[in-house]
Amino acid sequence: MDVELRAAHTGDAEPMTELFITVRHISMPYLPVIHSREETLRWMEHVVLKRNAVTVALCSRNLVGFAAARENFLEHLYVAAEAQGQGIGSKLLHNAMSSMPGPVSLCVFQENKHARRFYERHGFHCSALRDGSQNEEGEPDAIYVSRSFQETGSC
Repeated sequence: MDVELRAAHTGDAEPMTELFITVRHISMPYLPVIHSREETLRWMEHVVLKRNAVTVALCSRNLVGFAAARENFLEHLYVAAEAQGQGIGSKLLHNAMSSMPGPVSLCVFQENKHARRFYERHGFHCSALRDGSQNEEGEPDAIYVSRSFQETGSC
């Protein structure tokens, strides 16, 4: 699959919202639906796109993934279900990490085994498990840190 990466712009908010909602529904059906589609779109426009460096992945001009990062934290990495397993997530991750000056950290839901294996294959280690009180879904999550940064804790 031929993939083009480019910086996101405001016109990407709509397809990013659709991708975000769909991937969460398919890949993480255990998550509660907290926000409407309209609320999610406003969040994408006014928070994700404005506060993060966002890169989108396009295949045949269709948005099939995106990564959002701020400072040394990977806020979001989503790839369309039908495009997973084709290297798109890896390209988005490496692109995001290339602009970060130090060790990279991220949060992932503990139940999201697929994502956890993905990050572990890319040199991240689990540094802490949390009970879900720090996220609005109330789902237990895990903090992952790039292996270049060695912490004393481990999951």
